[in-house]
Amino acid sequence: MIRTAQCNCGGLTIRVDGDPDLVAVCHCEFCQRRTGSVLGVSAYFADEQVLEIIGKTTCYEREQDGGKMLYYYFCPVCSGGTHWTTEWHPGHTGISGGAFFDPSFPKPERAVMCKHAQPWITLDPDIRIIEDANNN
Repeated sequence: MIRTAQCNCGGLTIRVDGDPDLVAVCHCEFCQRRTGSVLGVSAYFADEQVLEIIGKTTCYEREQDGGKMLYYYFCPVCSGGTHWTTEWHPGHTGISGGAFFDPSFPKPERAVMCKHAQPWITLDPDIRIIEDANNN
């Protein structure tokens, strides 16, 4: 199954083959700021599953908690972020779950950085809760 994720204006598209290896909800400060919401939904695909990236990107680099680097790619026109790579998940490309706009997309299996979660957030009880990035 080919899945397609896009930025807000459609100028940046990423196509992948199959289901992600991992879908996670993240409550860290970066994910809250990058999404403009109270959490991020991240889908991690093996690099071999990434078929193509179409369009121009701008890259924002930052050091994550624990000193690992993150490379976040977004559209230079609409600023919509689609994907990233990180030293936390080598050999994988992270893609924003919402960029797929697909109601059949797999649900998250874990929630990370829950120590930063808004107190009113309630998740499905089947989702594994991880307090910080060092306890995955």
